Amino acid sequence: MSDGYSSNDLGLRPARELLSMLSSREVSSVELLEHFVERNSRLHDQLNAIVTLDLNRAFETAKSVDDRRAGNLGTGLLEGLPMTIKDAIAVEGVRSTGGAVELRDHVPSRDAEVVSALRSQGAIIFGKTNLPRWSGDIQAHLILEISIRIEYLYSLVLSVRNINHSLTIGVNVVRQAEFPLICTRLSPG
Repeated sequence: MSDGYSSNDLGLRPARELLSMLSSREVSSVELLEHFVERNSRLHDQLNAIVTLDLNRAFETAKSVDDRRAGNLGTGLLEGLPMTIKDAIAVEGVRSTGGAVELRDHVPSRDAEVVSALRSQGAIIFGKTNLPRWSGDIQAHLILEISIRIEYLYSLVLSVRNINHSLTIGVNVVRQAEFPLICTRLSPG
């Protein structure tokens, strides 16, 4: 790996930049894959982001890509780029559960079309990423409004909203006549 890049920030770089680094041989496919595997090992207990790994095949593919690149052989658009696939998408020979424990033994016998297309362009699939049960879309919305009475004519309403992990705080002043309608309310979004 080039001295200009720390291994810590490789995992945060955009794919186009990583592809440029691979093409210019600043980093090899094997080195990049090792970085992502190490990063997953370090963060797995906190994130549980990658639920199934396919490292033997990934390292074989990375080595093959590096050999082709060394021989100046043709490469695909994603040649040597390690990536993961959501657990809902079929990857031949790799457990695919869609987040459901009932499918813990499901191993597809062929790749989904999108996986075949990625592989045909040289992508290296090294794991399956986590998702909600049965590939569901679960989002939490919490809207909490706290009203504070200020004097007798006006009230201050402080709204704290946590929607999709983004916090919004708003303050409104309302006339006293409206105060009973909004006083201390907790409601799911």
